[in-house]
Amino acid sequence: MAQSPLDNSEGDVQVLITCDGAALPDTAQILSLEVTHAVNRIPSARVVLLDDSEVDAARRLALSDGDLFKPGAAIEIKAGHGSAADLIFSGIVVRHGKPEGQGFYVLHEGVVRQTDNELDELKYNAVADLQPDTAEGALTEKTEATEHGWIGFTDKYWMTTLIPEQGRPFTSVVKYLPNSDIYQGEARMPVTEVGPGQTVTSSSRLFAGAKEWDTIRAYQNDGGVWRFIDSIDWGWFFFLTKPIFYVLHWLHGFIGNMGWSIIALTFVIKALVLPLAYK
Repeated sequence: MAQSPLDNSEGDVQVLITCDGAALPDTAQILSLEVTHAVNRIPSARVVLLDDSEVDAARRLALSDGDLFKPGAAIEIKAGHGSAADLIFSGIVVRHGKPEGQGFYVLHEGVVRQTDNELDELKYNAVADLQPDTAEGALTEKTEATEHGWIGFTDKYWMTTLIPEQGRPFTSVVKYLPNSDIYQGEARMPVTEVGPGQTVTSSSRLFAGAKEWDTIRAYQNDGGVWRFIDSIDWGWFFFLTKPIFYVLHWLHGFIGNMGWSIIALTFVIKALVLPLAYK
């Protein structure tokens, strides 16, 4: 962890912020900067900027609504005195608040998590109705997993998921901070005592991307992520949609054309229900 740029130095503090390698414009005014490093927590940074540029016809602010701070952009923050600047934070831009969804009743958008053999889906409205936890300082729900699971956020096409080391217990935590409008998911490993001269290793994985069936199945079958294929929203009739999609995917791999694959799937389903049609 870099030493604070305020320690053992005099003069004005210089701050340099870059997003995907592009520096923040010199005209941008930084009102406040808070960087947090804590044990067993993901480092975070909160930057408050003054965006007093002219509002365009769509009522968008050039700095806040521009391309610089898009969610997922790699951000670096350096601070120091004079020409000397130390890296004090490196991460990605995250989105606060509830994303704009499609509003489909049958489509799940929000928290998705697997806790051992139980799949749990919480919509954003349900997360905002959780009970307050004074120790956490937020509306919180905790679930204990004995050896398998994961937790993340999903929408129609994309998902971000924390995957703790499988085969070990962990605590799955869903939090909502109303004051800052932050939805948060955590996978907490149990406290481990480390004696003198001993080393302990704990590994976790982060999935962030499209809910592409082949990739997610590879995480489950080859990567050992328990029931990760269920992170895809198969709907109420999952017992039908999952096998039908599997057959369609196999036909597409064999035929090479999705249109002909759908036609072939139609013939397969017709053949299966043909005995029922003549009863």
